[in-house]
Amino acid sequence: MARIYFRVLCVSFSLLLSTQIGLARAKQNASSGAEQSGEGTATTELPFRLLDGYLIVVEGRIGGLEHLRFGLDTGATTSVLRATLANPELRRRTRRVVNLDRVLNEEVVDVPDFQLGPIRISSLPMMLNTLEYFGPGATTVDGVIGLDVLRLESLTIDFARKRILLGQARPLHFSVPLEINPSYISVEVRSNDRPLRLLVDTGVRFILLYRDRVGDRIPKMEVVRTIAVNSLGGPASMNLVQLPPVRLGQRDVDRRAVISDRSPRDFLPDIDGYLSLHSLYARVCSISWEEGTLSWE
Repeated sequence: MARIYFRVLCVSFSLLLSTQIGLARAKQNASSGAEQSGEGTATTELPFRLLDGYLIVVEGRIGGLEHLRFGLDTGATTSVLRATLANPELRRRTRRVVNLDRVLNEEVVDVPDFQLGPIRISSLPMMLNTLEYFGPGATTVDGVIGLDVLRLESLTIDFARKRILLGQARPLHFSVPLEINPSYISVEVRSNDRPLRLLVDTGVRFILLYRDRVGDRIPKMEVVRTIAVNSLGGPASMNLVQLPPVRLGQRDVDRRAVISDRSPRDFLPDIDGYLSLHSLYARVCSISWEEGTLSWE
């Protein structure tokens, strides 16, 4: 088996009811914090580094803990914190999350005084995890920032300069509409001249598809190799395949995809998998919540 690691950061979603409650609470807390996020907020530029060449890692703060390192994952509904960083006095509860083809129970706490650039949230629900699924990079990351935080500001990711602009989505050459749901964002791509609905995910290296959902539209997939996969549910191995040409809007994207044989039962039945932002080969990407678009060049 090839030692190419595919890290599934949080290809995991709180089931829809708890997700909607958590997002509503985060928005309410953000608006009541000492620093408010939203219209009128000046653009803030944050430096980042890339872990393993694709995962965006930025610094944030929780209370008096400064310079914490967070991976950005638009494919995660709920943010994640290294369990050892959580105050043991915080009340813990269990939330069901979907990870690849399984439903897991994860501990959640309300973390006080969270800040990422201009975004400040007085109480943010965060899942607790050892982050062992980061593999060798586990010691370089303190948590994962999910869609619950990222959806509070439009953003531009400048890979060339390794900077994120929070509060600004620059108009770029290529653009497609986003489907914006309380628990995810998705786009339509086409492969084999058939549509696929994929979640936009900054936390994975390649496209990820569920074979049981796309097999009728892409019956032939050329297996390139088997790779190691790390996820919340533990290590696994999956096939890396070469798809027929994949197009997002008018542009071809990386045809490589990791295949999960089974999708989680009754989980977002219209979703066929995940689109890695890394697969766009973009120099700059923008997500605009106001316009409802993903753009890049």
